[in-house]
Amino acid sequence: MSTGRRPDPRRKKHSHQHATHLAVKNGERHPGYKAGELYGCYTHRTFAAQPCLSDVTNDALECPYCKASLIPEWRGYVPIWDRDWTLRYVLINEDYYATTDAIPFHAQLSISRAKNPISPLVIREEQTLVRKLPDVAPWKHQIAMLPICLTLWKVDVLTRWCNENNLLAMVSSKEAEVETAPKPTPVKVSAVVREYTAPTDGADEVKYDAVVNRLAKNAQKLAPSTNGHHKPKPK
Repeated sequence: MSTGRRPDPRRKKHSHQHATHLAVKNGERHPGYKAGELYGCYTHRTFAAQPCLSDVTNDALECPYCKASLIPEWRGYVPIWDRDWTLRYVLINEDYYATTDAIPFHAQLSISRAKNPISPLVIREEQTLVRKLPDVAPWKHQIAMLPICLTLWKVDVLTRWCNENNLLAMVSSKEAEVETAPKPTPVKVSAVVREYTAPTDGADEVKYDAVVNRLAKNAQKLAPSTNGHHKPKPK
C-alpha cells in the first residue's frame, strides 16, 4: 500500500481529465480500454491537426485555414485508457468511424498500425489484457473528449465560443445524467398480490381467490424440500 498523500483531483490545472497522444508507429500494436465516446470534426493538417472553426461552430466562426484554401479532413479523437490506466487519445480517419463508434464503453481494445508507411490507425475490440479497470472514479466515468480537444488545440476564440454557447456545460450534464440514472427496482409478485384489493362482486371474488390459490400452489412446487429425504416409492 502507498504511504503519504494521495493525488488530489481538485488541485489539477484543468477541471477535466488530461490526456496525452498515444503514438502508434508502423508495425506496432497497443492494448487499451475505450474510455468514452469519440469526438469527430473536420480538421486542417498543419504541424498538427487543427480544428476547422467553421465546422465545429456551424459557420458561426470564420476558419482561417479554409480562407487560405486548405482542404479539411475528418478526424475522430478517441479517448483510451492504456495498459497502465493512463488516459490517452488516438486519431482515426473517417473510414474507421463506424467500426470504432460501435465499440462499447470500457471494452478492451487493440490499437494498431500496419507496416506499410501509409497505413491508417485501426482500433478493434479485442481481449488483450488480463485485469479490468477499477470500478471507481475516474475510470468508471465516461470521458468527454471535447474539453480535452479544446485544451489540445489552444484556440482561444473557439474555447470562448464553446463556453458562451454552453457546449461544455451540455457535455457535463449529459455525463451526469448517464452516471446518476436510477436503476429500476424489481417488483416482487407477493407484493403485487398483497396490494391488490379484491372486488366486491361475487364472481370476481371467485376469480381473485383462484389466482391467489394458483400462485400459492406454484410457490409450494418451487420451494425446496427441508428434510433432505425423498419419499419411498410404493412397492
